[in-house]
Amino acid sequence: MISAATQIAIDDALAARDVAGAVRLAEAALAAGEVAPLLLNLAAWAREEAEDYAGAHALLERAFILAPGDAFLLTARAGVLLKEGRLSEAVRTYDAAIARDPGNAAAWLGRGVVLETGSSLERAAESFARAARLDPLSASAFAGKASVAGRLGKHAEARADAARALALDPADSTAHCAIARSDIEEGEAGLAADRLRSLLAGDLTAH
Repeated sequence: MISAATQIAIDDALAARDVAGAVRLAEAALAAGEVAPLLLNLAAWAREEAEDYAGAHALLERAFILAPGDAFLLTARAGVLLKEGRLSEAVRTYDAAIARDPGNAAAWLGRGVVLETGSSLERAAESFARAARLDPLSASAFAGKASVAGRLGKHAEARADAARALALDPADSTAHCAIARSDIEEGEAGLAADRLRSLLAGDLTAH
């Protein structure tokens, strides 16, 4: 069970997009004896970020006992599989999550990442577009769209999507790289070099 106070505190953190804060709350609740899929999922995310993939899978397995087939847990599992480079398993797991909940923007986003990594660009573009429609505040979704569009030679589209991403997150590296790719392919290698130098230096105020 999860206490009302813990649930409210985690909901507030997630609403503020403070995932790290939500993780701290979840880990403290688990240490205090509370158990719920949400808590285990957040703790698994922390293990994933630390590259402890076995630990992440173990926590998710505990969560699945409490919530079999849960779409958000499936999305989390797919994310771990992606980090492990198990792309076929990851895309199947994202597909399972989407089948459970077609409105799961995170699953569509993750599916796009897997498909782009595997060079299934048209399918990746469709997934990123769905993620962007479902979550128009997701910089990652628009950055993914921009990256794929650039790789497909659709540079005007890539620039437009990258601009949307950077309006939401000025430091989004995928969006900056998408613009740099279009600059290079349209004969503006100098502009691309300046952008990439700024990206590496962490100074993007000029862009």
